[in-house]
Amino acid sequence: MPIQPDAKEKKCETRTSTKNALILGASGALGRAIAQELLSRGYGLGLHYNTQRSVCESLASEASLRGLSAACYQADFSDPQAPARVAGEFIKQFPRLDALICSAGIVRDGALANITEEDICHTLNVNLRSIFLVL
Repeated sequence: MPIQPDAKEKKCETRTSTKNALILGASGALGRAIAQELLSRGYGLGLHYNTQRSVCESLASEASLRGLSAACYQADFSDPQAPARVAGEFIKQFPRLDALICSAGIVRDGALANITEEDICHTLNVNLRSIFLVL
């Protein structure tokens, strides 16, 4: 008598083969390069940006030309509610998350003596805290 695969094995065989990634900071140089590489590998993409919408729209158009899904999400990560909102929108639009790329960040240039506590808090909120709040 042949061995029948169990239900778990069948489910794995029928799952979608498209992988999906959420890229935080997709409009920056690093995020854009990562997005282009993932598109070349066939990933569907969630693309977060703060101010550079046109970059994410261009990446989404490139995804569409390849027959892949992409969505753009605007959010200012200095707002503590924003990371969870982006993650929630991604989850509604994509069946699963295979990769989370955290390349969102800001830099406050200037002499150390001129950096305020507010500058430090703002930078840490965007560059560090947002990563934990998106999870």
